[in-house]
Amino acid sequence: MSEDIDDGAEILRRFIAAYTETVAAIDKLEDPGKAARVAHQVYDAHQKLRPDLADLRTRWMKAAGARMTNKELAVALQISEARVSQLVPSPPPYRALFGDSGTVHIGYPVRHGITDLDRPLVAGEDAATTDALSSLLSTLGVEVDRFQVVADETKVPDGDTVLICGPKTAPVAGRLIERDPALTMLEEGGRWWIEVTSSAARYGSPSDQPEPQQSDVAYLARHVMDDRVIIHIAGIHSIGSLGAAHHLAGHVAALHKKVRKTQFSAIIRCTFEDRRITGTDMLAGPFTW
Repeated sequence: MSEDIDDGAEILRRFIAAYTETVAAIDKLEDPGKAARVAHQVYDAHQKLRPDLADLRTRWMKAAGARMTNKELAVALQISEARVSQLVPSPPPYRALFGDSGTVHIGYPVRHGITDLDRPLVAGEDAATTDALSSLLSTLGVEVDRFQVVADETKVPDGDTVLICGPKTAPVAGRLIERDPALTMLEEGGRWWIEVTSSAARYGSPSDQPEPQQSDVAYLARHVMDDRVIIHIAGIHSIGSLGAAHHLAGHVAALHKKVRKTQFSAIIRCTFEDRRITGTDMLAGPFTW
């Protein structure tokens, strides 16, 4: 098709005409063996094209579904609402924990001056945390856009966001934590702590104890600002952020049942071995506000 075609009926007419012409051409072949071979090849080609058409249908149905109800979509496609639900299942309710836009920005910290090389570095655990959250969001049908959080960053980008960053790394993390009436993060005695505001109870990383344990803690919060959602993850160490991501992935449905669309914060503890997460639990919270 060399020219643009805007009419859906014309696209369908041309497809049917080409299909009919192909079938007629095969039917005119005089050699039965050749006709059978060509028919099989055409059939096989058609079968291979079906997934592409199905993906195309699903993609455009999702795009249309962002502006239409299932009932309206069913009328437009001349199919039942049940069939619409089969073709494009509704996202699970806990997807709303990350906002409703359908796209989430994931920010991960980059660090300068760690080595003699004049380039920013990303901790392996931060990269793994970003990958884990990207995988979770992808399973929820959410588009992911990654961005770097530099040392002097003070703002979160527009739109729904997941920020993987502690207050030691960039000011933007500290400003978000200042909004939290339930928890805070502070440095004292050469260590970082997560403190429960109401009780002044403090939780530090077991890996910083005189007898270190393969365990860490992380701050996890959900902020609602200007009609958008910001999920904030800040481990005492970067492995703690990875633990929080693992916990979120494994408990997102249960967490959503507790907090729904409210703002909240919690302390997540993880254990690890060879820098791999072996277990997680919620040490305190969730505190809703």
